[in-house]
Amino acid sequence: YSAAVRVGGTACESSTWVSDSSLLCRLSRGIGKRLSLSVSSGLSWASSSLHFSFDLPVINSSSAHNVPSTGHVSITLSGLNFGHCSTCVNISMSSGGAGSSISWFSDTSVVSLSPAFVGVNLRPFVTVHDQAVSASFGVSANAPSILAVSQLNVPTTGHAVLLVSGVNFGVYNNSASARVGQSVCFSTTWISDSQLSCSVAAGSAHVGSLPMVASIGNQMSEEASNSTLIVYDSFVVQGIAPRTLPTTGSSYVTFSGTGFGVSDYSSRAMI
Repeated sequence: YSAAVRVGGTACESSTWVSDSSLLCRLSRGIGKRLSLSVSSGLSWASSSLHFSFDLPVINSSSAHNVPSTGHVSITLSGLNFGHCSTCVNISMSSGGAGSSISWFSDTSVVSLSPAFVGVNLRPFVTVHDQAVSASFGVSANAPSILAVSQLNVPTTGHAVLLVSGVNFGVYNNSASARVGQSVCFSTTWISDSQLSCSVAAGSAHVGSLPMVASIGNQMSEEASNSTLIVYDSFVVQGIAPRTLPTTGSSYVTFSGTGFGVSDYSSRAMI
């Protein structure tokens, strides 16, 4: 009776009548889940309450596990069941995240440009039509790195605004912060993937040279090199009162000047 079977909107490659209660369908290639089944016999069509799903995509490996935060690096994901429609495949670094363009495609591998992102061990997501899976492994953005600081000497009162230059600060503000030594900047402003500004906290010269460290998302830069170590200005004594003291000692002397710090740093004086 010219029996035919459709899965979703696609006819089987071949449909064979077997008996009054059975038909054999050789599936066409496809993607998707919970696809409706319909059967025709002669001129009549009937839909089934049953649904059919193609196998989920599987991600086995990635050609890269570290990429620049700016993205646009070619990554090959290898696996199974990526389907036959390049416009139906989306790759992202989070569930529902922004995808990237597909430059080459087959049922077992997809080549795309990595999206811009920051973070460590983010699992790539592959979505084929309406079926999404994540990889069992992670891909990380390269850690931020500080290359230069606009000035290396700052006042002990803080609030000096430093322009911090480097790489992998991200293409958008992702909770960027910076610190000098262990003191977090009063404020940190993300400018671009290569620049931040930091309003330094108050400090003291007695602590010596301090590294500048940047934190982007959940990634922290390594402590900066000697060329970017920050030093608080040394104190300057401008006056002493009184100028004359009894030889018996036990008298108080007041030193005036600049750079003594904004809190008690266990200062000592000698006469």
